[in-house]
Amino acid sequence: MAVIKALDQDLFDTLFKISTSLKYATYDMRPPDSAAYPFVQIGDVQVSTQATKGQLLGAAFITIELFGGHTQRKLLSNMMEAVFMAGINLSQLKDYRIAANINASGSRIVKDNSVPNTTLWHGIIDLEYRIL
Repeated sequence: MAVIKALDQDLFDTLFKISTSLKYATYDMRPPDSAAYPFVQIGDVQVSTQATKGQLLGAAFITIELFGGHTQRKLLSNMMEAVFMAGINLSQLKDYRIAANINASGSRIVKDNSVPNTTLWHGIIDLEYRIL
């Protein structure tokens, strides 16, 4: 009997694989301080569902964060575009069909001073999907 993966894990795993297939250093949580910049961190996933008699409907939301050194803003921007475009073109997970809600998805880059004596670029991608 096939085991169906939870929707949040399926979405997380798929985007993790996309990021690594783009050859980006990708983590599921903040990496050790020794990790080199830039890197991708696949973040929080939220699922909001509504049950019907025959299928699962609703929405899924995921946040993907990217971090780059102070001289890597252009590189980080290019990485964000690649991850964002792959994310919004995603339609099939292992066990679920989804469609990106492009109007509710977006990205931003902000300066980050969370590491002492260091200025980083912090990219944040928020993706929203409808469960089909």
